[in-house]
Amino acid sequence: MSLATGLPALATFAICWILVSRSGGVEATTWLPAALLQLGLLVVLAVLVRRIAIPRVTLAATGALATLTVWSFLSIAWADVRAPAWDGANLTLFYLVAFAALALWPVRPAGAAAALTAFAAGLVVLGALTLREGIGAADPAAAVIYARRLSEPLGYPNATAIVFGMGAWTMLSLSLQQWLGRWWRALAVGLAVALAQLDFLAQSRGAVYTTPIVLVVYFVLAKRRLRAAAPIAILALVSAPAVPTLLAVYDSEGAAAQRDALGAAAGVLAASSVAAVLVAALILPLLDRAPAPSPSRRRRLRIVGAGAGIAAVALLFAFASPAARGDRAWEQFKSGADPVGGTRLGGLGSGRYDMWRVGLLEFERQPLHGIGANNFAVPYLQQRRGDEQPEYPHSLVVKTLAQLGFVGAVLLAGFVALGFRWSLGPDTPARGIAAAATVAFAAWILHAGVDWLWEIPACGLTAFALLGLAAGVRAEPGARVGGRARLRALLHGAGAVAVVAAAASLGFPWVSARYEASAVDTWRANPAAAYAELERAGSLNPLSERPYLLRGAIASRLGDRALMASSFERALERNPLDWYAHLELAIALSLTGGAEEERAARHLARAVELNPGEPVIRRVQETLAAGRTVDPAEIDRVLLEHVRTL
Repeated sequence: MSLATGLPALATFAICWILVSRSGGVEATTWLPAALLQLGLLVVLAVLVRRIAIPRVTLAATGALATLTVWSFLSIAWADVRAPAWDGANLTLFYLVAFAALALWPVRPAGAAAALTAFAAGLVVLGALTLREGIGAADPAAAVIYARRLSEPLGYPNATAIVFGMGAWTMLSLSLQQWLGRWWRALAVGLAVALAQLDFLAQSRGAVYTTPIVLVVYFVLAKRRLRAAAPIAILALVSAPAVPTLLAVYDSEGAAAQRDALGAAAGVLAASSVAAVLVAALILPLLDRAPAPSPSRRRRLRIVGAGAGIAAVALLFAFASPAARGDRAWEQFKSGADPVGGTRLGGLGSGRYDMWRVGLLEFERQPLHGIGANNFAVPYLQQRRGDEQPEYPHSLVVKTLAQLGFVGAVLLAGFVALGFRWSLGPDTPARGIAAAATVAFAAWILHAGVDWLWEIPACGLTAFALLGLAAGVRAEPGARVGGRARLRALLHGAGAVAVVAAAASLGFPWVSARYEASAVDTWRANPAAAYAELERAGSLNPLSERPYLLRGAIASRLGDRALMASSFERALERNPLDWYAHLELAIALSLTGGAEEERAARHLARAVELNPGEPVIRRVQETLAAGRTVDPAEIDRVLLEHVRTL
């Protein structure tokens, strides 16, 4: 019965696993049906546990996240571009549903531990399959590697790193639970080693810089901190010899060398994991039998630890010149220059400084309620200093402040603060499981503070599912409570309305996205059917201009200038701030000639205002100013980038 209580968590982690295996689930046709499936699970659980007492802190955390979700939906009203605001609100709804499903369902520690272990093992399997795919690929760089870093199975190295990292932190913490038994704990250490090395293969700078903080959280939440060092020591011991082999994947050049490097990495990963299981099975029981240190010895150990820390800081300032290094790092961060040296772990160069600068400027402009969920792309293009065109500010902190304002930031901060409450308290199996899940959530939210991990459903769903499990794990199911029949009926009615509204909010965009995908797949063989499907897509998602962008792109490929122009006009009716639609409409009108040339010039000028750093717009302007005809094929690169491959 104890293991059976973990079935809802196992089902949720299975959805996480599917999203991880499908490039993180970033496609609407992937994560929206997953969200509907998760909503169905929540409904089933709500029916089963509707008379179970829920701790107040759990209700408060769920209420904070639910209010944040409602606030995200309300932001559609003041967002300049409403379709992405709806998408952002739906994604927050997805996380709420996953958290609530596990937080409100009482699960015994054994069931929770089984679900966590199964999920970690599933991640290791995905990692092994990824390495196998790279070893067998004609071009590993195109199959599983991006910028010489392991990018798959999520398609983005930092996302791949954090998913494997969350699994590793969970297993390290789980190995501290003596009640699980020797071999279960040893298996947890082995899984942690495999996942940590897969994390390392992704060469994520964000993971490197946040790991020391997560390590502090790990030790703070561990009741027996000296013994908590054992799994960390085992991981370091068995992984140290593997580091040169793992780094060789980054250093390899050419397909053959990359295949060999991946094969060697897979070999040392497997050997390290097996060695970790054997060492842990031997060492952990011995440490369990060791007597606990006396209070005086604890004080001496604290003094020694504090002295070692002070000495390390002194040596750092004496020999490493941290001030000078900090100045160089800050200049590199501001300039956005790519790091140089042996690995990508050593530098801070990226476009984040410029993204955060624009995001904070938008927060200053609308500090209370923000500019609307997922509404970063338009203001960034207008204010950017670099050549990147991100949709998100690459920081959960900046994203929340800029898009949801002070209100959204307070709600999110309140939820996170409440989320750590379940890992505090007496040293019980339930608290140990909660601590294991909370450490992994801490790893995600710290890394999300410097990256766009919230927007990758596989990453966010895993994090919120872990925290939901931390809330739901209990030694006993809890006492049944009655309540007034009228109040229960009212709550049930409100819940039913909320479920129907949530299903509609998730379902209509999903069906719309399916029509879009079908049109993209079939337009060459049957353009008329593709146009009809895109019209249906537009009616199902009344806020999105994407169906008409796709229809205009297809018409451009087929040489139907009139339909091309009318499609981009429809797109601009829904989103007047879409620079790409203005550009394409200008091209269509210029090809019509005559009186339309003046309208073409106006739309082209508007495209420049919305995206002044885009060189393609300037090139089209120069072509038209010279009296030459624009060939739509010349803008295929832009079409592929902004409307996806047809």
